[in-house]
Amino acid sequence: MYQFSEIFYERKQGVRELTNNRQYPDMEVSCKRLAKVLEYNVPLGKKSRGLTTVACYKALEDPENLTSENIRLANVMGWCVEMVQLFCVIVDDVADSSTTRRGLPCWYLVEGVGMTALNDACMVRSGVYLILKKYFSNHHCYIPVVTLFMNIIVTLNMGQALDLTYTFELPILLAMHMAKKYDPEMVKQVSTVLLSMGRYFQIQDDYLDCFGNPSVMGKNSTDIQDGKCSWLAVEALQRVSPKQRVTFEQNYGRTNSESVMIIRNLYKELDRYAVCI
Repeated sequence: MYQFSEIFYERKQGVRELTNNRQYPDMEVSCKRLAKVLEYNVPLGKKSRGLTTVACYKALEDPENLTSENIRLANVMGWCVEMVQLFCVIVDDVADSSTTRRGLPCWYLVEGVGMTALNDACMVRSGVYLILKKYFSNHHCYIPVVTLFMNIIVTLNMGQALDLTYTFELPILLAMHMAKKYDPEMVKQVSTVLLSMGRYFQIQDDYLDCFGNPSVMGKNSTDIQDGKCSWLAVEALQRVSPKQRVTFEQNYGRTNSESVMIIRNLYKELDRYAVCI
C-alpha cells in the first residue's frame, strides 16, 4: 500500500508538470486535453508495471543509496512505465474495437473523443520523454534509460511480443540501470527468466480473454472475434482433427455470438479449458 501511495503521488505530480501552461503557453487546449486523458485512464489501473519498477530498484540498490530522493526518482520512473502502458492501452482498444477497459468505456468511445484518441496516445508517449528529461537528464542512467524506452516502444509499435518484452523486462532493466547493476551478461540471464514469465503472463491473458468474467476483468473479450493469434488459437490448431480445423476456420474471426461459442466449445473439447487453472 505504501508503494502504491508513492506512485499515486508521482502520478498527480506528473499530470501537473506535463500540463503546466506556463511551460507551453501556446498549447493551453492541448495541455488541458492531456490532463483529461491521464486522469480518465490511469487511476483505475493495477499499476503492476510501475510498482514492479520501484520494488526492483529497492531490492537492487545498495542500502546506503536508498535515500528519499532516489526512491522518489524510482517512483517517477514507474510513472513513466505506466504512461507507456497507457499509450499501448489506448491504441490497442482502438485496433481491437474494444468497448470497455477497467470497467469504463474505452477512451475512444468517450463522448467527443473518437479517433483523436490516437493523437492522445501519441501525446502520452511524448510525455514520457519530457518527464525523463526533467528528472533524469543529469542522472547516470539517463542515456541508457531513454534508449531502453525507445527500443521498447519501437518493439511495441511493431507488434512483436508486446507483453513478453514489456510487462516484466522493462521495469526490471530500468531498476538495474538506476542501481548501477546493469551488466550485459547478467541481463542475458535475467531476460531468459523474464521472457518465460512474460510468456506465462500472455498465456493467462489469452485464457482470461476467452473464459474470464468481464465484470471482474473490467473489459469484454474480443480475441476470438478479432481473429487474434492467441495462445489458445495456436495450441488448438496444433491439436485439431481435419473436421475440427474446418469448424475452426469457419468460425474463428467472426463477430456473431454463435461462432464465438462454437470456438469456445472447441477449446474445451481439446482440453484447453483447464490448462491455466
